[in-house]
Amino acid sequence: NVSNTPSSGSTEPRQMVSAAPSISEQLIGIWYTEQQGPTDVGSINVRGTTEYFRNGTASTVMEVTVTERLPTGGDVAIVYDAVATSEWQLHNRELVEKQVDLKSQPRNVLINGIAIPLAQMDPSDLSEIPRLEDMLPNGTSSSSQLIDIQASHIRVGTKDQYGNIKMIDATRRDRHFSPQR
Repeated sequence: NVSNTPSSGSTEPRQMVSAAPSISEQLIGIWYTEQQGPTDVGSINVRGTTEYFRNGTASTVMEVTVTERLPTGGDVAIVYDAVATSEWQLHNRELVEKQVDLKSQPRNVLINGIAIPLAQMDPSDLSEIPRLEDMLPNGTSSSSQLIDIQASHIRVGTKDQYGNIKMIDATRRDRHFSPQR
């Protein structure tokens, strides 16, 4: 039985101190990020939101742009709208995420920065557009180190495919990402 009366004999009730939320609890919610990085033949840019749920799952809504440098100069970029679900765990500030499902739809193709609407492309050219699901297969896991977490900001450190540490910042949002068309 715990008394609210201080042991010093004062009759004023003690202030009940609530425990600070755990790091996992602070992660719950919607976070917006923008990331870019090199690939073997160009670059990949991703922007969108991830919502972390208490049950260890997450939902991501994103725009992914995959750019390939052409041997003749210039580049071709494919812009995808995508949604993904994943499972997440946090152990000693290490955030491990495993992709469960990814669905994507190419939105448009950019050739040297000029947008080509998919409706105007030859059907045989459309069949040559790579599936994002093949580039980012289900079951893929990633790991990042939680560097800082605040009420409206997260910073994680992750290694790119070359082993370089890259910092990624996320900001809290109240709704999911919606790509501009």
